Amino acid sequence: MKAVVIGGYGHIGRHLVPKLAADGCQVTVVTRGRQSRPDAASWQGLGVEHLKLDYAELVGSPAGTRALAELQPHVVIDILGSDTPALMNALPSTVEHVVLCGSLWMYGPPRQVPTPERTQGECPFDAYRKRYQQLQQVLQRGDGPTVAAVMPTNIAGAGKIPLEPGAGRSIDVHRAMAGGQAMMLPGDGSTLVGPVDADDVAEVFRLALRQPERANGQMYNAGAAYAVTFSEMVALYADIYGHKLPVEYLDWPAFEARFKPDLSTRYHFQQHMCADITKARLELGYRPRYTPPDALARAVEWMRQSGLLA
Repeated sequence: MKAVVIGGYGHIGRHLVPKLAADGCQVTVVTRGRQSRPDAASWQGLGVEHLKLDYAELVGSPAGTRALAELQPHVVIDILGSDTPALMNALPSTVEHVVLCGSLWMYGPPRQVPTPERTQGECPFDAYRKRYQQLQQVLQRGDGPTVAAVMPTNIAGAGKIPLEPGAGRSIDVHRAMAGGQAMMLPGDGSTLVGPVDADDVAEVFRLALRQPERANGQMYNAGAAYAVTFSEMVALYADIYGHKLPVEYLDWPAFEARFKPDLSTRYHFQQHMCADITKARLELGYRPRYTPPDALARAVEWMRQSGLLA
């Protein structure tokens, strides 16, 4: 089977591509050229090809259409999701199944926790809101290849700086934790976050690819078995970094005055991120391999090995 992975050198792709190769797929990664081929052990010896094209060029130019047609892929995995309708229109007739990537944030502020695969409210992020609308439209198509979508939550694990107690992915905050500095949280630190290992997210893509008819037209959350509070996340990092991390709790006016949080930071601190993975478990057989502590520890170990914490 021939597979095209758009964004295959990114955080999810670095875990997904070796899985596809292990399943016997002939994989071509579409990349803008800004990221190099991963040097992880799982990539050693893989006969993976790459096609250097910008997303807009891939789905919106004759050159991109020709390149896809020449590859004659059977499956396409779009992790970037910049223009899903354009991608679907650009697919050659050889494509039988498409798996797209979304985000738990796309459902909007959760009314249910754990949050299932359905709209909760209006997503406050313009790009996510647009992509969510596109995903819904494509999943409801009655013609063409089968289509599924994977909706991850807070991705951690090897390959990327993980979420930290400042509600971002700042290496400076991680260096501060490595040095034992106090962390500051708004409110009582009880908002939930759901660190999920990128390898587990990749596994949901793999399972959806293996069961195209069952997955057709469906969204599947990709999360860990449980979520943790921000306060607990600090405690987990304390264990990982090997020393106590004091926590100072600020009321929201004081926190806003001191840190001037942007929309993304506010959303992390005010809206629970806890994915209900029941659907993926029952329909696809998904079993997360890593707990939130595992995912965070693996991310920190990757940062150490990459020299980011030196």
